[in-house]
Parts: sequence; structure tokens; C-alpha cells
Amino acid sequence: MSLSLDEVAHIAAYARIDLDAAELVSMRDYLDDALAMLDPHLLADAGREEPAPVPDAAPQGDAAPCPEPLSTLAPDVPDPGRCLAPDVALGAASTTEGQSFRIPRILDDGQGGA
Repeated sequence: MSLSLDEVAHIAAYARIDLDAAELVSMRDYLDDALAMLDPHLLADAGREEPAPVPDAAPQGDAAPCPEPLSTLAPDVPDPGRCLAPDVALGAASTTEGQSFRIPRILDDGQGGA
């Protein structure tokens, strides 16, 4: 599979990458090499209008069913003994707004103000 320069330009525009003519050729070669490494069988259905069917995930024969995923996260339960009062948490902040830290703007918003 080989990409055209127009396809590479479209991909670059979608990714908001500005490529000149030489970079487009270089990127096309790079992407062509990457696509060549894919299993040709994966690319065989690339032109299909409908997605390839998803294989049935049901157990076959003597296979055991998949177990339910386990959550490794603790439940969100407030622990008053470990929570800081807002005035303590905000006590070292240089500026605050209500019960929030106020931090200086570091990026230009594109409207001419910083």
C-alpha cells in the first residue's frame, strides 16, 4: 500500500502539522514503510464500506467464561480524619478565589490578552 502526497497532506493537516514539499515526500516514505510492516491480511479489508465482522467472544467448547474485571481502585469515601479544612489547604496559596487556588495565566488566549 502506498499513500499519495495528497493523502499525506490531508493527514498532516488533520494533525495540524505544516509540512513543506520535501517533508511531505519524506513523511510519505516513512508512512509507506510503516504500513508495509503491517500484516497484509489486516490491510485486505481496508477498502470495505462496512466494518469487518467482530468475532463471537462467547466461550467455545470447554473454555471457561471470562471473569468479570476487578476494580483496583478504592471507593470514593470521604475520610474526615485525612481531609484538610479549606482554610488550611489554601493557607499557603499566594492567591485564592473562594475555596479554589488561583493561578496566574501562563498561555495567551489568542484574543490579545495574556
